[in-house]
Amino acid sequence: MPKCEKCNNYYPPGFVDNVNPETGEPQKGNFCLFCIYNTDVLTGKKGNKVTKKELIKEYQIFLRKVKEDNNILKEGAKGNLIKGTEGIL
Repeated sequence: MPKCEKCNNYYPPGFVDNVNPETGEPQKGNFCLFCIYNTDVLTGKKGNKVTKKELIKEYQIFLRKVKEDNNILKEGAKGNLIKGTEGIL
């Protein structure tokens, strides 16, 4: 569960890194893409946009679902689509 050291929020894997994605330079800590790019909206490769607030909220919902039923993780580990997580990314 990656956590940004600047904004102190938890994000899905892939949204927090200790290396600047543009320059490849190591950073002094783990920072989310929102803090790295100093923005509240990110645009994906397919043109879909996600806001920082929306992503945090959806990830918190996902974590609560996992806490209630860990079969969600088992299905994801098998490579199966995790029901109810389509809106996260």
